[in-house]
Amino acid sequence: MDLTMIPVARSHEAYLQFVVEQLHLQYGESKAFLQQFYADLILWITPVDLSLTSSLMKDQYSPNPKGSKPRDPTDLLRSLLLMNKLHITKKKRKLKKPKKKGKKNQKQEPNNPNITEKLLGRIQRQGQIHGIATVSVNSLIPMPTGVGTVRRERYFYDRHLYMFTAADSHYHLPLYPRLFKASQHDAVSWVCGYHEFLHWYPQWNIGEMILDSAHDASPIYSCLESHHVSTIIELNPRKATQFTYNEMDIGLDGVPICPIGRKMMNWGKEAKRYRRKWRCPAKVGKWECPHPCSTSDYGRTFHTSTADNPRLFPRVPRDSKEWRNRYKLRTGVERCVKRQKIDYKLEDSKGRSSRHWNIRIYSIAMCQHADAWFEEAKKQKLSSLDQWFAANQAA
Repeated sequence: MDLTMIPVARSHEAYLQFVVEQLHLQYGESKAFLQQFYADLILWITPVDLSLTSSLMKDQYSPNPKGSKPRDPTDLLRSLLLMNKLHITKKKRKLKKPKKKGKKNQKQEPNNPNITEKLLGRIQRQGQIHGIATVSVNSLIPMPTGVGTVRRERYFYDRHLYMFTAADSHYHLPLYPRLFKASQHDAVSWVCGYHEFLHWYPQWNIGEMILDSAHDASPIYSCLESHHVSTIIELNPRKATQFTYNEMDIGLDGVPICPIGRKMMNWGKEAKRYRRKWRCPAKVGKWECPHPCSTSDYGRTFHTSTADNPRLFPRVPRDSKEWRNRYKLRTGVERCVKRQKIDYKLEDSKGRSSRHWNIRIYSIAMCQHADAWFEEAKKQKLSSLDQWFAANQAA
């Protein structure tokens, strides 16, 4: 391929010098107006180095271009991010009301109940899911949002946004946004999104996955446990209110229930094996059981293991304060999506194609990361605009 027609990208330092020259040309020595209205925007774009965009995009240029010369894709991307930051967009047209509508806050069941198990089985047989290591990511949270359904009295095309977000990020930063068919169940979207995430980021190490009750499927637990990922997944009460494991009833919180209906007492765990021991509540509480199930002075004991059933007995017990605190982090993805849909006006678009929506979503996600850098810079006491001019002129 002839690469001579690809525009030569300027460095980030050259871009900043160009900005300084243009500001001097337009505003001269009067910086009061810039300081009052545009200081934050100038300092926001300063750390966003996009100079590698041209090299990443070079294979997309035609060897025989016609018409006007191509523009530098780095500059185009900078302009797109600034347009998103300044909310320069057009209102989208109203769409038809969907024919089917579920109850409020109710997640639609998949048409094929076994689809999650089949998909994960197929992927694992083909050997397309591999272990990951090196970089630690504490948590990822998928969160489906409404596209194809009614949200805030707006109607969307047949897609929904499925977002993987860093749970422990103070700024609720997006990691991997993905568009799927609106009719696709959340558990199926998780299988596809998780597989793709591992493919594109093989160097990342996922430590924990926090999911809502729509992902309460045994194959998902088994898949994550095989990758040594801790699961924080809410049980779906519509599937069952009580379970049975080794002839012992298990409550929704994962605690064994003795024959008289009392919860057994947690008596420690083996950390390496994620194996937990439970004791008779009567013997621990020193009260007399009307129907003792063991003649031992120690009382009946029961063991549960994450390896045997990761769905009923996750690494972090569901009845613990730690589990509740970890699950609260799932709301961070809702804040992340709120930033995209409200603060950055994701919905205000006339686009129809998936390509358009993907570009919008990813450019907004980039702006969210730039916002986080800017907030961190403010904590370190940003320099004034005069100091910024001097630094970039010297560069």
